[in-house]
Amino acid sequence: MIRPLSCRRPTFRAHCVSLLLRLTTWLLVSAALFAGISEQPTAAQDRRGPFTTAPRSIRTREVDQQHIRLDLQFDLDAQAIDGRATIRFAPFKPLKTLTLDAAEMKIVDVERLPNEGEPVAL
Repeated sequence: MIRPLSCRRPTFRAHCVSLLLRLTTWLLVSAALFAGISEQPTAAQDRRGPFTTAPRSIRTREVDQQHIRLDLQFDLDAQAIDGRATIRFAPFKPLKTLTLDAAEMKIVDVERLPNEGEPVAL
Protein backbone atom coordinates (compact mmCIF):
# COMPACT_ATOMS: atom_id res chain seq x y z
CA MET A 1 0.00 0.00 0.00
CA ILE A 2 1.33 3.40 -0.96
CA ARG A 3 0.64 6.16 1.52
CA PRO A 4 -0.16 9.72 0.44
CA LEU A 5 2.74 12.15 0.65
CA SER A 6 1.39 13.89 3.75
CA CYS A 7 1.14 10.62 5.70
CA ARG A 8 4.64 9.32 5.01
CA ARG A 9 7.09 9.22 7.85
CA PRO A 10 9.98 11.67 7.60
CA THR A 11 13.14 10.12 6.28
CA PHE A 12 16.44 10.26 8.06
CA ARG A 13 17.65 12.92 5.61
CA ALA A 14 14.62 15.15 6.30
CA HIS A 15 15.20 14.71 10.04
CA CYS A 16 18.85 15.79 9.66
CA VAL A 17 17.89 18.85 7.59
CA SER A 18 15.30 19.87 10.18
CA LEU A 19 17.82 19.44 13.00
CA LEU A 20 20.44 21.42 11.07
CA LEU A 21 17.99 24.29 10.47
CA ARG A 22 17.05 24.44 14.15
CA LEU A 23 20.72 24.39 15.20
CA THR A 24 21.61 27.15 12.72
CA THR A 25 18.72 29.30 13.92
CA TRP A 26 19.74 28.82 17.54
CA LEU A 27 23.35 29.76 16.77
CA LEU A 28 22.33 32.91 14.86
CA VAL A 29 20.00 34.07 17.65
CA SER A 30 22.67 33.37 20.28
CA ALA A 31 25.29 35.30 18.30
CA ALA A 32 22.93 38.27 17.88
CA LEU A 33 22.14 38.34 21.60
CA PHE A 34 25.81 38.03 22.53
CA ALA A 35 26.72 40.89 20.18
CA GLY A 36 24.01 43.03 21.79
CA ILE A 37 25.41 42.63 25.31
CA SER A 38 29.04 42.93 24.29
CA GLU A 39 30.97 45.55 26.24
CA GLN A 40 32.82 46.91 23.23
CA PRO A 41 31.40 50.20 21.92
CA THR A 42 29.53 50.02 18.67
CA ALA A 43 29.81 52.44 15.76
CA ALA A 44 26.78 54.36 17.04
CA GLN A 45 28.54 54.99 20.36
CA ASP A 46 31.75 56.14 18.71
CA ARG A 47 31.87 59.96 18.85
CA ARG A 48 33.48 60.96 15.56
CA GLY A 49 32.42 63.54 13.04
CA PRO A 50 30.45 66.78 13.34
CA PHE A 51 28.04 65.61 16.06
CA THR A 52 30.49 65.40 18.97
CA THR A 53 28.78 67.82 21.35
CA ALA A 54 26.72 66.51 24.22
CA PRO A 55 22.99 66.19 23.48
CA ARG A 56 20.75 68.96 24.80
CA SER A 57 17.23 68.62 26.09
CA ILE A 58 14.44 70.28 24.15
CA ARG A 59 13.13 73.38 25.89
CA THR A 60 9.46 73.61 26.70
CA ARG A 61 7.27 75.52 24.28
CA GLU A 62 5.46 78.59 25.56
CA VAL A 63 3.61 79.39 22.33
CA ASP A 64 1.94 77.59 19.47
CA GLN A 65 3.73 78.86 16.36
CA GLN A 66 1.02 78.95 13.72
CA HIS A 67 2.65 80.71 10.74
CA ILE A 68 5.90 82.40 9.65
CA ARG A 69 6.06 84.81 6.72
CA LEU A 70 9.56 85.66 5.49
CA ASP A 71 10.39 88.62 3.23
CA LEU A 72 14.09 88.22 2.44
CA GLN A 73 16.65 90.12 0.35
CA PHE A 74 19.90 88.36 -0.46
CA ASP A 75 23.17 90.27 -0.98
CA LEU A 76 25.42 87.65 -2.56
CA ASP A 77 28.45 89.96 -2.84
CA ALA A 78 28.42 90.77 0.88
CA GLN A 79 27.19 87.26 1.75
CA ALA A 80 24.36 88.77 3.81
CA ILE A 81 20.62 88.34 4.16
CA ASP A 82 18.31 91.18 5.15
CA GLY A 83 14.65 90.68 5.74
CA ARG A 84 11.54 90.69 7.83
CA ALA A 85 9.85 87.78 9.60
CA THR A 86 6.20 87.98 10.60
CA ILE A 87 5.38 85.27 13.14
CA ARG A 88 1.81 84.42 14.10
CA PHE A 89 1.49 82.48 17.34
CA ALA A 90 -0.90 81.76 20.18
CA PRO A 91 0.47 81.57 23.74
CA PHE A 92 -0.34 78.48 25.77
CA LYS A 93 -0.58 80.66 28.90
CA PRO A 94 -0.27 84.41 29.63
CA LEU A 95 3.26 85.64 28.81
CA LYS A 96 5.36 88.50 30.18
CA THR A 97 8.35 87.77 27.92
CA LEU A 98 8.96 85.96 24.66
CA THR A 99 12.41 84.66 23.72
CA LEU A 100 13.31 84.49 20.03
CA ASP A 101 15.94 81.90 19.15
CA ALA A 102 17.75 83.47 16.20
CA ALA A 103 21.00 81.48 16.38
CA GLU A 104 23.67 83.82 14.96
CA MET A 105 21.28 86.28 13.31
CA LYS A 106 21.06 89.88 14.51
CA ILE A 107 17.55 91.05 15.44
CA VAL A 108 17.30 94.81 14.84
CA ASP A 109 13.68 95.52 15.76
CA VAL A 110 10.64 93.74 17.21
CA GLU A 111 7.10 95.06 17.05
CA ARG A 112 3.71 93.69 17.98
CA LEU A 113 0.90 93.63 15.46
CA PRO A 114 -2.63 93.71 16.88
CA ASN A 115 -5.33 91.62 15.29
CA GLU A 116 -6.27 94.53 13.02
CA GLY A 117 -4.67 97.90 12.27
CA GLU A 118 -1.25 99.48 12.72
CA PRO A 119 1.75 97.86 14.46
CA VAL A 120 2.20 98.60 18.16
CA ALA A 121 5.87 99.13 19.12
CA LEU A 122 7.15 97.23 22.13
